[in-house]
Amino acid sequence: MTALRQRSVIWGAAAALLVGGTASEAAVIPGTSLTATVWLQADAVNGLNPQGNPAALPANNAQIPFWGDSSGHSRNGTQGITAQQPRFITNVVNGKPVVRFDGSSTAGQGDFMNIIGGALANTDLSKLTLFVVSNDNRNAGDVSNKDILSTRDNHGNGWVETYEPNSAQQRYVHIGLGAGTNAVTDDNLSTDKFHVLELRRDGLNIELGHDGGLQVTDHLDDFKPTTLGVTQIGNNNNDLARFFRGDIAEIIAFDNTKLSDSDRNAVERYLLNKYAITPAAGVPEPTSLAFLGLAGAAVLGGRRRRQ
Repeated sequence: MTALRQRSVIWGAAAALLVGGTASEAAVIPGTSLTATVWLQADAVNGLNPQGNPAALPANNAQIPFWGDSSGHSRNGTQGITAQQPRFITNVVNGKPVVRFDGSSTAGQGDFMNIIGGALANTDLSKLTLFVVSNDNRNAGDVSNKDILSTRDNHGNGWVETYEPNSAQQRYVHIGLGAGTNAVTDDNLSTDKFHVLELRRDGLNIELGHDGGLQVTDHLDDFKPTTLGVTQIGNNNNDLARFFRGDIAEIIAFDNTKLSDSDRNAVERYLLNKYAITPAAGVPEPTSLAFLGLAGAAVLGGRRRRQ
């Protein structure tokens, strides 16, 4: 682990202690009975107060050293290096804020955060259900600046959730497996805009999709555990060509859990409604949370070979 990463991880642990009750108050995801392992909301970026409401938000364009976990598990996003802190941007997607990462390729400048508490889904038997509301801001032709979440370590092991090869496709990768292995699952997003990216993993069995559906199923050959003690947002082991350039509105992760279809659908409805994202083709329009009487709670591609 580099000294830079060590400082960031150490600061993250300290931040979790300093924030205390703000970060540790738990909330159930609206429209469900579920509490996630990690729940990072840009519209609750400073976590929840003891009443379960979002704590006061930063000013527009403010740098943020801390992204409070609403799950109650203190799996906060942290960044103690000022030059690499993302920014809080208001009124981006359906009137909601985002956390914006700059994708800088200058050493010591690329924005990222560490989700503390250990790497998610770190064995070949791990289960994981993941939702990310995001949009990358790359220019046409930019093949860099693409990695949303990563556990890649200095040995090249772990997993990566990324936009690749372009802004209209998501890719989930088990890295470090070598040539000739099936290590990659792709999902064609069709359009470059905000999507609800979805992953449901059961060991090496992968379901990948977006906007209310799991469009792709695959079986990857293996998984090599990472030695990294965090899951990184917007960073792939400090690879200067891969710092994420884009916006993230929300991350929900259920570690060691393969959500049932009914529970997954409930989380999808919450996210599609909240961000006014059109369901993918063939996915029914979600019933509004307001219609279900939950408006108050709302306050709170195909198989590929490794290249």
